[in-house]
Amino acid sequence: MGVLMNRPVMEQLVTGYYSAVVQELNGRRCTTLLHGTAHTATVATSCLVQPIVGDKVLLWQDSEECFIIQILKRESNHVTTEISCHGPLSIKSDAQLNLSAADEIGLQSQQIHLCSHREQHVANHFLFTGREAKVFLSRIDLSAERVVCRIKSLMQSLVDSVRTVKRLESVTASKLIQRASELFSVDSRRVLIGAKKEVRIDGEKIHMG
Repeated sequence: MGVLMNRPVMEQLVTGYYSAVVQELNGRRCTTLLHGTAHTATVATSCLVQPIVGDKVLLWQDSEECFIIQILKRESNHVTTEISCHGPLSIKSDAQLNLSAADEIGLQSQQIHLCSHREQHVANHFLFTGREAKVFLSRIDLSAERVVCRIKSLMQSLVDSVRTVKRLESVTASKLIQRASELFSVDSRRVLIGAKKEVRIDGEKIHMG
């Protein structure tokens, strides 16, 4: 923040346009330097770019107040340009809206809402990190060359489940329990059941052959 020392504050300017340099900032109020004299100006509502110290700005003095209506020049190209306004901000287009950045686009908010009839995301690498995710969809179609899942605990509740494996399905577990309330059926050309110690079949009726 700049400091003004021993510079008189000129009385109200005559109505018209002036160019000045920003010396101090206090929100939307700025102290500007014009011909060696300090003047207080308010950033106009239509001037969405937030001025910084050192900016050359265009002033408009009316009969009551002085406004910064444009930023004419900024000495440093390495300072982030900030778009600022009081209250809600809405950007609308009756055709198409594009956001493009050579390096990075960041979104930060307490809540982000996206609503569209169709969305498409294309990325070489996609990373999603969060504490909790809920998805409500009527249908999901997933195609992938390989899917790797590392899950500590998995619980599923299904009405119907149909799975087709063309080559190999392998399950390795310390304990495997399968329960069927009505029917448990295994249909294959060959069935092999092996145990190192014991094989036990219990039932009221056992039919073999």
